[in-house]
Parts: sequence; C-alpha cells; structure tokens
Amino acid sequence: MFVCNGQSPCPTLYAEEGDLVELNVKSDIYAQSSIHWSDYPAESMRSFPILPRGNFTSVIDTTGSWGLNWYAEHTTAASADGLYGMVYVAPSQSRPRPYRLITHDEIELRMIMEAEKQVKHLAIKNHQHRDTGWKMLRMRAEGSEFYCYDSILVNGKGRVHCRQPGFEKLNGHDLDETGCIQPPGLPNESCTPSNADYEVEFYLRDHRGCFANIMLRSLKRKVDPTS
Repeated sequence: MFVCNGQSPCPTLYAEEGDLVELNVKSDIYAQSSIHWSDYPAESMRSFPILPRGNFTSVIDTTGSWGLNWYAEHTTAASADGLYGMVYVAPSQSRPRPYRLITHDEIELRMIMEAEKQVKHLAIKNHQHRDTGWKMLRMRAEGSEFYCYDSILVNGKGRVHCRQPGFEKLNGHDLDETGCIQPPGLPNESCTPSNADYEVEFYLRDHRGCFANIMLRSLKRKVDPTS
C-alpha cells in the first residue's frame, strides 16, 4: 500500500481558479515515480520520473481550469495501490453560474453559492488486500479483468464483507470465503470480516441542499491471456 503524508487517498488539494500552485514532492519509494495531474495544462505535467528517494517541485497554473479532478502516480501501478488523490479548483467568482436555471429566488441563490463554498468530495475505489502485481498475475491466470474485491472504499474507509451463508455457488462454480470464483489450480482465499468506520460526509439538517463531487477510481487493464 502506498500513502501520501501517511494517508490514502492522498490529501485533497484546494485552490481557486487562477492560482499558481507550487507542489513539492519527496519520494520515499525505492523506484522511479511520477505524479500526473489529470486534465491540467500539459506544461504543468511535464517532468521526468522522480528518482528513487528523490524530490521534485512543480508549479501548476490553474488559469482556465476549475472543478474536481485527480492526481496519481503514473510511472508504475502505484495509483491502484493507494497513491492517488483529488484536487479541487474552485471556479472564479467571475465565472457565470447556471443556478438561475434552478431558481430565481435571491435567497435560494445565495444559499446555493454558500453551499458551493462548502462542497464535499468523495473518492470511491474498489480495493483488494493484494498489490497490483498479484492482481495482474491473477488476471492472466483467468484470462479476464480482475472482478473480485475485498472492499469498496469511500475516502479510504470501508469494511470487508465475506460471503454470506447460502451463497456457495455461482453458475455451477464454487465460491470461496470472499464470494469469488477461484481459477483452477489456485488456492481458495480466506476472508475475515472487518468492522471499520464508514465515511459519513453529508449533514443536511437545517440545509435544503448540498454540493458533492464524486471521483471514481478502479483498476481496469486489458490482459492478453496468451502472453
């Protein structure tokens, strides 16, 4: 599992449209790595991979860019193993809003603008207690994409749910404790349910609405079973 500042997902970065963001990255990974900033100007993303245990400073110009996007490790598969995060650039106050398509009530419009300043961000990721190397070998053994995960994480939080009694087979195939079909020749996977906290972000008491940004992350790779 890879972490940024001791956590996964990496910390959410905040800026306002038009800001120049300077980011200092220090890598403790014993391999080359690089951080890719999705959907930002190309000049803000150009860099050679960071050398093992090296560092790199980049400056990102957010002019003309706004909204929620993500950043992730892009040299290896570490992004699928926890090295990813969200970046939110708040739109400039001068940028036209579409809220009058919803209401013309001035009080409601002010409430919407206030809710915009308190937007909530959710990063949703399918998670396996195995690294990507193991998953790639598993996909080659099955000849298909990896489809069985231990948890669905919301902002890095979630629980393990094991196979429930009464669900022993699927289409004639035995299911292991995790609820997955095991390829021939591979051992069954054990499963221990967990009772960790869920992520709870929304509190609508005394509010008529809220803003939410949702980012979905998953590992999808095409695998040639003959290679």
